[in-house]
Amino acid sequence: MNMVRRMLLITLVGFVSTPLVSHARTQGTTTIVAGNARFEFLTPSLLRMEYAPSGHFVDVPSAVVQKRDWSPVGAQSSKEDGWLVVRTSSVTLRYRLNSGSFQADNLEIAWANPGGAPHTWHPGQVDTQNLGGLTYSLDHVSGSNLTQDDTQSPVNDIIPGIDIPLLPAKPGLLSRSGYAFIDDSQTPLWDGKMAWITARPTPYGQDWYLFTYNHEYPRVLQEYAQLCGGIPMIPRYVLGNWITDFNFEYFPDTADAHTPEFERYNQQYLEDELSRLRDYHIPFDTLVLDFAWHNYGWQGGYDWSPLISQPTQFL
Repeated sequence: MNMVRRMLLITLVGFVSTPLVSHARTQGTTTIVAGNARFEFLTPSLLRMEYAPSGHFVDVPSAVVQKRDWSPVGAQSSKEDGWLVVRTSSVTLRYRLNSGSFQADNLEIAWANPGGAPHTWHPGQVDTQNLGGLTYSLDHVSGSNLTQDDTQSPVNDIIPGIDIPLLPAKPGLLSRSGYAFIDDSQTPLWDGKMAWITARPTPYGQDWYLFTYNHEYPRVLQEYAQLCGGIPMIPRYVLGNWITDFNFEYFPDTADAHTPEFERYNQQYLEDELSRLRDYHIPFDTLVLDFAWHNYGWQGGYDWSPLISQPTQFL
């Protein structure tokens, strides 16, 4: 009976006051829950921030993030003037309670910057000192593709005296601002029973990660490898010379597919080309067939086009 009364009292308090802030350890990870917001301190300087309108948070891996079980982190939480304040040895988080999804005016992360002013991060903040990440494609890029504002990017002086056109890229992990932000909100989740990915509930909300590292660049790379899985070493052959051919799209139901220009590019042509490279002692390690080895353009699937009449023999 005493246990029932305690549970009833806790339930009533939850209804008549602001949502309770709970401090827990989920799978060993230090976790703070405030209503529909959850903050997980994976390390003293690496933070996961979730907002789920449904109140159901994600504990399974995603297609990007693999590690969910982290060692506990020392964190102190308090409520100050309507704000949740959480402090670790590296960062201080402030979130305005009952304010909904994460916005610039209700969430901030601050950390010390040795030798400089403390740094404060808000959602939507643009990092002008990020050193750049992945460029998905170089198609239709000729010369410099920077905007006027981008010409002052610190990336330009990484290789002094060499004029290399810089291409637009997504933000990377390394930044002279000392932090990196990853938005994992739309990434599919991993279904362990099916051993395959599954879509997140719709609408899901926000699932963010913030790395704070100042200029300790090796640390952010190590933490990212922990979070998302180790990066395998690339095979040696990809460091050698690449030869590419069949750099066009093959659509079998069009008139272009039967022109002399197309028909000369076939399995025999490629085999002759490879023999010629060997005869002239031109080294190559990788042959890229590009698009025309299969039908219907670059998204055409995995069927072999008629240009490769005997694919097993060819391979």
